[in-house]
Amino acid sequence: MTSVRRVVLRDLLRRRPVLTVFAVAGAAVALACELLVPPSLADVVASMSGRGVATGPLITLAAVLGIGLVASVVAGQVTVRGMEETTARHRRDLLEKTLRLPVRQRDFSPGDLLTRFSSDANAPAQLGFGAIGVLITAAGSVVAMVALWFLDPWLTGLVGAELLVSWFAVRVFLRRVGDAETRYRTARGRLAALLVDAHAGVRTIRAGRTRDRELRRILGPLTDLRSAGLDAWRSQREIGWRMGLLMPIQEVALLSVAGFGVMSGRLGGGEVLAALFYSRLALGLLEQVDALVGMVYSAANSRRLLEVHDAPTTPVPVRPRAIPAGDGEIRFEDVGVGPLRGVTFTVPAGTHVALVGRSGSGKSSLVGAVGRLSDIESGRVLLDGVDVRDAEPSSLRREVAYAFDEPSLFGVTIGDAIAATAPLSGSAVARAAGQARADLFVRRLPDGYGTSADHLPLSGGEIQRLGLARALARPARVLVLDDALSNVDTATAAEITRAIGSAWRSRTALVVAHRVVTAAGSDLVAWLDEGGLRALAPHHELWRDKGYRELFAQGEP
Repeated sequence: MTSVRRVVLRDLLRRRPVLTVFAVAGAAVALACELLVPPSLADVVASMSGRGVATGPLITLAAVLGIGLVASVVAGQVTVRGMEETTARHRRDLLEKTLRLPVRQRDFSPGDLLTRFSSDANAPAQLGFGAIGVLITAAGSVVAMVALWFLDPWLTGLVGAELLVSWFAVRVFLRRVGDAETRYRTARGRLAALLVDAHAGVRTIRAGRTRDRELRRILGPLTDLRSAGLDAWRSQREIGWRMGLLMPIQEVALLSVAGFGVMSGRLGGGEVLAALFYSRLALGLLEQVDALVGMVYSAANSRRLLEVHDAPTTPVPVRPRAIPAGDGEIRFEDVGVGPLRGVTFTVPAGTHVALVGRSGSGKSSLVGAVGRLSDIESGRVLLDGVDVRDAEPSSLRREVAYAFDEPSLFGVTIGDAIAATAPLSGSAVARAAGQARADLFVRRLPDGYGTSADHLPLSGGEIQRLGLARALARPARVLVLDDALSNVDTATAAEITRAIGSAWRSRTALVVAHRVVTAAGSDLVAWLDEGGLRALAPHHELWRDKGYRELFAQGEP
């Protein structure tokens, strides 16, 4: 798995080096000014006399405080800017990675991906820029300890002992809270996934009167969520009372040792103030407990983010080839995909082939392999002589257009949705809609093709026709209809089949067929049965086979 540390260093040193430099420089200058405050204050105290305070030490102290304030503001602004840009970059990377995942991947549900995209994408930025603050504070603690040593070794030993005791308590706390946060995020991801699934199937839940059962199922992860949350709160409670008890003891011990130093003559008035300031700076690392907790949370969330980045994607060709000019000949050579094995046949360029077979016979897997929506396990699929696995992805996507049984419409308007995959004029959009028999109902909408695509009261068949229009509008050489007419009535399906046969006569088409009219309107029918290709022939020839006729009689294809 990709290292969280490597990702954070890449963000800071390669992607945002300028912002990182300014953030570190600003924090370092602010720290340097803070370290200069004790001696400057000591000079002010030492310069006191009966006539007042000398102006030189006061000016120096004011300058140190002013420069420190400006540097702190600059560091804060740069840090915010860096976190925003880094988070935006990780969200873009996550989106790109998600789009490269296999179409039928089952590792990440939509709800789980949503939580990773919304709340986990900012984790590397919080971890990286939070680490800068903690490291600068730690450096300040070291410098303060050195300065304190030169003032009073006794105070240095006391502060060192206090840091050591406190660190053991904080270390145990961070380990426990980190484990609890990991469990909490995992449970929250499961809960989000169940919620999204329930929202998608709300009609089924209502129709089946399964609300109470679904509620129990959806809320199941709350047990783990509550347990992880309580563990985190218990850890915070324990560290809270321990640190709350330790801090007053530390203060009393420091004042006691400093007081004995004054009484014994080791320390003067200004030196006492400087020593107390340095002691506070040295112990400042303990004030970073909240920041350390945030880093632990961010590390856990970053690991969830990297789980997606490390997931296998659709393989990219080592030496991608552009698909040469051609008419769309498709060859399946000994193809194994899904339940199919050893499928071999050729779809001549410009031929319309219907694929039929019982449910689960592998029709969608086979047509999906043409555009690499599903990768084959053996054999080859060639488009105009080029193995689709070697084809340059954008070239392949340009030449293969798909229409699905449940199309998702993208775009602000209906016209945008049809032209989503290719820049089209209004007349081209209307022509594609006409071929899909969608033009008539679109023109009846309030604003025609300018009607908003959100929350339109469209039937399943109307949505399918819009998805089909989007595919027909593409200037591709291959059209694949994957069950894209299942919700369209038989008469309309026959009209669409004839329109496609006319409009795509010179281009290749693969159609997953469920109706006799669709199979009869194709040039050839590929009959898939028992894990292979049973026959490739015109519909009228296959119709003589009783088994073929039974497919349509039983509504199986």
